[in-house]
Amino acid sequence: MRVMLLDVKKGTGLEGISIPDKLSAYYEKIGCSTIDIVVRRIGDRYFDIICDDEGLFDEHPIVSALDDEFRPALVGNLIFAHHDAEGNMTGLNLGDEEIIRNALVQLYDTARGENHTVIMFD
Repeated sequence: MRVMLLDVKKGTGLEGISIPDKLSAYYEKIGCSTIDIVVRRIGDRYFDIICDDEGLFDEHPIVSALDDEFRPALVGNLIFAHHDAEGNMTGLNLGDEEIIRNALVQLYDTARGENHTVIMFD
């Protein structure tokens, strides 16, 4: 399945990847042992965002998403996908990828003294 990965831990930014729809693959890419799947609007579409459910317990969490008032919304690596009518995870198309890319902003992390890429929700 084609998804987008926002990797804030390695600092590689946003990339399109192919990944099997398996928990072990999500854990590996996100770098965690417990996931959550939240639905958020970006542009005119809603996306499933797979994230670290315990990310705020990290000693120094890295913000990866901001809400429409620039408040931290999610931390750690994120995987963007969709789901079908039965709730099964499905991949993205090129239009989806462009919407996600257009929602990226640079955030200055004062704790680390560097910029990194985050996603901005509507």
